[in-house]
Amino acid sequence: MTRHLAKRTQEYGQMRRFLPALLARLARSVAEIPVTNRQRRQGGSRYSFMQLVVLTLEFLIEFSVRPFLAVGAIGLGALAVGMVGGGAYLVGRLFGMPAMDRLLALLLLLSFLGLQFTVLGLLGEYIIRTYHATQRIPLYVVGEVVTHGEVPVRV
Repeated sequence: MTRHLAKRTQEYGQMRRFLPALLARLARSVAEIPVTNRQRRQGGSRYSFMQLVVLTLEFLIEFSVRPFLAVGAIGLGALAVGMVGGGAYLVGRLFGMPAMDRLLALLLLLSFLGLQFTVLGLLGEYIIRTYHATQRIPLYVVGEVVTHGEVPVRV
């Protein structure tokens, strides 16, 4: 690990326990060296099952914004399908199509679920950004600043 990379990992505070994933995010290339595992001579693991579950949830919440982006994208897709289907249903009813209550209920449900998932994705994004700001964790990492003439350009 280079000095620059070690200094960058210190910016992430308590997330250092996720060092392999953090280094994969910050470094250009990562290599792992296989080691042999030996049995403990005494004692046992200090982690209980619940601590491992909490650690996994912390990893997903603290380290990634992508799950909320996926939830928001799924919500937008469901909202779009529900709205387009609802519009087509309305046009069909105007031109004499028989009423289909189950289809209407499905389209309304899809629209409302899509709206809820979209709002959930947006709220999650805001919460993650607020968390990163309060913990002083950078959302994006600038590799180097290159000057082009007099104006610095981020690469």
